[in-house]
Amino acid sequence: MGKYDGYLLCTDFDGTFALPGTKLSEENLAAVKRFQKGGGLFTIASGRQPQFIRELVKSFEVNAPVIALNGTMVCDERSFQVIRDYPMEGDVLGLLDEVASLNLCDHITLWNDQEARDMWHRDSGLTPGQYYANHPKPWYKAVMVCPDERNALAMRAWFNEQCLPGYVGSRSWPSGFEIQGAEGSKGAALQWIRRYLGDRIHTTIGAGDFENDISLIRAADIGYAVGNAIDEVKAAADRVTVSNDRHAIAAIIDELG
Repeated sequence: MGKYDGYLLCTDFDGTFALPGTKLSEENLAAVKRFQKGGGLFTIASGRQPQFIRELVKSFEVNAPVIALNGTMVCDERSFQVIRDYPMEGDVLGLLDEVASLNLCDHITLWNDQEARDMWHRDSGLTPGQYYANHPKPWYKAVMVCPDERNALAMRAWFNEQCLPGYVGSRSWPSGFEIQGAEGSKGAALQWIRRYLGDRIHTTIGAGDFENDISLIRAADIGYAVGNAIDEVKAAADRVTVSNDRHAIAAIIDELG
């Protein structure tokens, strides 16, 4: 029996597992190998698309399903084929037109399951609804890029006041706000993976640094905020570890051991 049998460690990538520029520390990589050799399951939960994550993980191994697009997709760890997804439903384009009318963001990207994607610009001469009218479905999340953090916080406040059924929203970075279907989040995806893996798992660990990681941290049996996390993430976490530039994932694995 391995030292880490039954543990599933799921970490955010940018700002948590990785250093700036998506660089990975040798300390983290060595700890992950040790964790997996001891029976642990390790995977990533990212706002990025599956095709991009597949490139990221070439320098290390994931041995449990991968969470992509902020939890709206779960992919097989070997083939990266989607095994569970949570697309947006309802009048998504009408919602995007409302968002654009606030004049708080400069760009909107509506993500589907394809590698290529188009970005609506405020000066395009079209509303987002017109721009994306023929955009291939399914649609998984919409990303609003604001000129500054103040605008992104104002957009979050507006969204929360609306109490829109069927949608959730959060920031993935200071000046960006994302909307996705209410059933899709990093936390919901982690819970689905636990059910999918069954009795192979007795404890889930989630680690993150920003708003879109809060559901992951709350859904995990042990939720970690890294030292560089924003205050809301630290408040949601069971434990706070060192910052990502001090090899946070290695520190978490050392603590489990």
